[in-house]
Amino acid sequence: MPTTDETPVLDKAYIAVGCESVDRDTAIKAAADMLAARGLVDDTYGAAMLKREETVSTYMGNGVALPHG
Repeated sequence: MPTTDETPVLDKAYIAVGCESVDRDTAIKAAADMLAARGLVDDTYGAAMLKREETVSTYMGNGVALPHG
């Protein structure tokens, strides 16, 4: 059954494209800092994202990753 909820799953304002990063941890920290600056997460979120990467990588290939805590 189709849904009538038109709330976007991902807001374009929170998607970073064309970023350059030296390494995985720097990229994850930059993503966490962006979200924290917008008041969407607290200061512990970056550490949670890095811990998550220890379990399973969120790297999709071709320079695309979907890190999350």
